[in-house]
Amino acid sequence: MERPPVQHGAVCGPWDMKERLGTGGFGNVCLYHNRETGDLKAIKSCRLELSVKNKERWCQEIQIMKRLHHPNVVKACEVPPEMDFLVNDVPHLAMEYCAGGDLRKVSHMTLSSKLRLSLLRYNTNLTKMKNTMVSASQQLQAKLEFFQQSIQIDLDRYSDQMAYGISSEKMLRAWKEMEDKAASCAQAGKVGYLDEHIMALHTEIVELQRSPYARRQGDVMEHMERRAIELYKQLKPRSPDNAYSDSTEMVRIIVQTVQGQDRVLKELFGHLSKLLGCKQKIIDLLPRIEMALNHIKEADCSLMLMQAKRQREIWHLLKIACTQSSARSLGSASLETPIIPRTPAWPDQSSPQTLSSMLMPKEKDREAFSRMIEENQTYLSQFHTLLQEAKQEQQSGVTSLDWSWMNQ
Repeated sequence: MERPPVQHGAVCGPWDMKERLGTGGFGNVCLYHNRETGDLKAIKSCRLELSVKNKERWCQEIQIMKRLHHPNVVKACEVPPEMDFLVNDVPHLAMEYCAGGDLRKVSHMTLSSKLRLSLLRYNTNLTKMKNTMVSASQQLQAKLEFFQQSIQIDLDRYSDQMAYGISSEKMLRAWKEMEDKAASCAQAGKVGYLDEHIMALHTEIVELQRSPYARRQGDVMEHMERRAIELYKQLKPRSPDNAYSDSTEMVRIIVQTVQGQDRVLKELFGHLSKLLGCKQKIIDLLPRIEMALNHIKEADCSLMLMQAKRQREIWHLLKIACTQSSARSLGSASLETPIIPRTPAWPDQSSPQTLSSMLMPKEKDREAFSRMIEENQTYLSQFHTLLQEAKQEQQSGVTSLDWSWMNQ
């Protein structure tokens, strides 16, 4: 049985038509609500008289939808008995209701939102890496300044210490090589060019966030579409006397609305293109920042190795100074102190006098032993005094050198 198309607000048994969800090339999709069960169904009905070929296509679409089962595709269901009739000689198509809205609008808004969120995540990672890079560069610069000042002081003071006979050409060459290498390490800490690129990109991203297309544009598009539909409804009905009326102004407004919608879509896609461009710039910058960080780490490691080598050279120089000072002190002490002939503490057994003295009476032996003990104590006291004087001269010889350069 064939019936005319269902009008808005029409009732088919317990099913009430609530609203029109969309319009296609051949039909309308309307939302129906069951008063008894509360179920919602989207019913597609034909709004035009179709040719035989198009009728076949309509029926094929219904059969395909009934056989198709996929979580991302709207599922077809049985047509309620109250609406199981033909409209324009083709049956209805019943589908589950999806409250997400128009797919085209949802796609645009979803794509825009995903791109913005993705750009924000990339921008957050870029900011973190940029802060890490700048901090590492500043630390390297501070270490370089300290090392360069220290090595310069070492080179300046080296010529002063040569007057004391303390020198090492090998160490001097090593210090000059360190000075040149420190200058090359300074190049790794120059990241200003990357910082400028990042700041320019941040400015571009902020401008995109301020753009009206960074906010929800679905409402604007829906308003324009509703306006076009209302104007079309006003244009469609004929006057009661079936006379033709001038609809030029109405058509002009509809054309402007459609053109405005096209403009909005064009500008929206332009905004999405800029978002993708910024994201690609971030993707290109991240490896460059990572490379700069690796260069800074290598320069920092090289600088610390040079500093450790410099410390070892300084202590080696100090060792040379102490050795030379000790040698001079011992030499001066040997020249100033007279040589005292050594008297043996025990008599020479190979001497005949010694053999005869061993045969002396016991009283004479006691007197001889007493004199030996006194002489040994005298020699011991003199030797102790000599050691004290040599020690004092050695200490005064080391402290008399100019060691002020070690505190600078």
